[in-house]
Amino acid sequence: MKPDNDRSSGEDSLSGSFLDNLEFAEKAVEIQKGILCSDDFLIHKRPEIAGYFAMEQDIRMQTEYLKNSFRMEEFTELDIGEMRAGYRADEDGLTMWKGHYLTREAEARISWEDARFFVNSYIEDGVYLLPGEKAEQIDTNGMYQQLDLFSMFTEQVGSIAMKEAEAGIIPAEKTSPEPTKEVITKEQLDTILRSGGGRENSRKRIYAKYQQGKTPEEMAEFLKKEYKTTGKGFEFEGKQIAVWFDGQGMTAGDGTSAIENPKFTMSWQEIETQIRSQVEKGTYMGANEAYLVDEVERGRIADHLYFFFRDGMGEAPEELEMKFANYPDSHASLVDILSTPESVDMVASHMDKALAQLESGEKKLRFRSVMPKEELRAELDNLLLQKKTFPVSDHVEVKKEDFITQDEIDHRLGRGSGFEHGSFRIYDYFMEGHDSKEAAAFLKKEYGIGGSSHALAGADHSWEDHDSKGISLKKGDLSKPYADVLLPWKAVEKRIRKLIQEDKYLFPEGKEAYAEYKEEQAQKELEKAQAKIERDTKVACKDAVDRAIAENFDGYRLPKATAEGKIEAENREAENGEEQADGGRKR
Repeated sequence: MKPDNDRSSGEDSLSGSFLDNLEFAEKAVEIQKGILCSDDFLIHKRPEIAGYFAMEQDIRMQTEYLKNSFRMEEFTELDIGEMRAGYRADEDGLTMWKGHYLTREAEARISWEDARFFVNSYIEDGVYLLPGEKAEQIDTNGMYQQLDLFSMFTEQVGSIAMKEAEAGIIPAEKTSPEPTKEVITKEQLDTILRSGGGRENSRKRIYAKYQQGKTPEEMAEFLKKEYKTTGKGFEFEGKQIAVWFDGQGMTAGDGTSAIENPKFTMSWQEIETQIRSQVEKGTYMGANEAYLVDEVERGRIADHLYFFFRDGMGEAPEELEMKFANYPDSHASLVDILSTPESVDMVASHMDKALAQLESGEKKLRFRSVMPKEELRAELDNLLLQKKTFPVSDHVEVKKEDFITQDEIDHRLGRGSGFEHGSFRIYDYFMEGHDSKEAAAFLKKEYGIGGSSHALAGADHSWEDHDSKGISLKKGDLSKPYADVLLPWKAVEKRIRKLIQEDKYLFPEGKEAYAEYKEEQAQKELEKAQAKIERDTKVACKDAVDRAIAENFDGYRLPKATAEGKIEAENREAENGEEQADGGRKR
C-alpha cells in the first residue's frame, strides 16, 4: 500500500503542508533549509554540489545533479536545531515533514526544480557551505566515471546487440537466413518459461498458485497479470532468441527482436499448459526453492496486510500484534500469525469487519492499496486451501538472460528522457527535420545526467543511467549485471529516428496524451499572444496619452477629455486587431 501522490485535494494528507499552518511557517523555512543544506545522507556532498553549480550553468543539469545526489525512496530523519524532521526523495521531488514520520505534525512537498532554486539561493547567500568548506572544482565532462560507456563495449553480454550499438546502428529490420522448421526446441521453450516473469519472486508466486490448485483458466489469467509486459533475451549454442510477453501471450524471434522478427507465438493458455507440465513433472522448481514458497507467500500477504491496516484503516486489531512504528517486527509477527489456519481465520474476520465498515461508510480508506482490498481478502482464503504436492528435483537450473533485447530498448526509449513531456519534446524535435548531429546533441541535453531503477518493462532488477556519453541499461545486480547494453547518443539518435519514421515511438496511450499536450500548448500560445496584445495596447495607450497631453497642454490648462479620447481610440484599434487575428485563425 502506498499513499496517493496526488494531494491536490488534501483528502489523503495526514496533516497538510507546512505553510498551510501559519504557526509552522517560520519553522518550515528552517526545516527546508536544514534538509537541503545537510549532506550526511547524500551521495554527493555539499562541496561537490556547490562546485557543480559553479561549473554548470544549465538549470536543468543542476536540477538533475541535485536530484541524483539523494537516495531515492528512502525515509531519512535528522535533527535540525532542537527539531526532529525528515524527508523522502522520489522521481518528482522531496517530501519533508516535521517530527517523526508516523506521528508527523506537518509536511510539505517541493519539486526538484524548486529544490535546485533554494540550494542555489543558499549558495549565493553564502550559507550553504559550512565554515572551512570550499566548493570543489568539478569537471562536468567527466561526471559519473563509474560508467565508461565506451570501455565497456567489449564486455557486452549478447555480442550482436553490442556490436550494433558500437557501430551506432540498431537496425529495425535485419536480413536473416531462411527460417528453420523449428525456431524453438521443446528444451529451449521450457528453459525460457522456467525463468518466470521479470518481477522479484515471480517463480515462487507462480508455483504457489499451482499448489493452491488453480484451474488452467485461472492460471492463464494469473500468468497474464504476473508477466504483464516484459522482454527477455537468451542465447542457445551461439544462437540468440528474443522473447516478448504482453496481453496476447508470448512472441519469440531469432536475433535481438521478437516484435520485428516474429517466428513463434503462444497464447497464455498455451503458456499455462507448458508451465503446468513442468510443475507436475517436477522440472519447474528445485526442492530448496520449493521449500521457501510458503514463507515467501505469507511474507507477501503480510506486507499488504500491514499497510492495509496501518495506512488504509489507520488502526489495527490488538490480536494482530502490529506496531505501527516498527515495520520489521510487525511484519515478522504477521508472517508467523499466517502460519496456522486458525490464525488466518482470525485475520480474515478482522479484515471482513474492516471491509464492512468501508462498505457502510462508517470509515474511509485513507490511502489507496497497491493490492486491491478485495484481492487481499481473497489471498487469505487461498492460504486456507489444501495445498497440492508435486514432485521436485534436488536441483533445477534457472537460466539467466544473456542480453537485453531490442524490444526492451525500444520500449525504454519510448518513455522519453525522464522529464515531464520529454517524449513529446523529442518527437516534436525530430519532426522538425534536424540532421543527425543536431538531434544527437539535443538528446544529450534533453536527457542530461541521471538514471533510474525498474528501468525495463516488467523487470524489477533493471537499471538505466545516462550521461554525456550515452545510455546504459542493465539487468540483475547493479554492480554485477548478467546482461547489459551501452548505447552512445549516435546510436540512440538513429534508433529514435527509425521508430518515429515507422510510427512506433509513441505508445497508443502516448499518442492520446500527445494530442492533449499539443492542445494545451496551442492554448498556452494563444493566451501568451493575447497577453502580449494586452501589454502592447497598454503601452501604446500610455504613449498616446502622454503625447496628447504634451501636445495640448499650454502650461496652464488641458482640454477636457484629452486622455479619455485617446484611451477610447486605442481600445477601438486593439479590438479591431483582435477581430482580424480571430478571423485569420478561422480562415
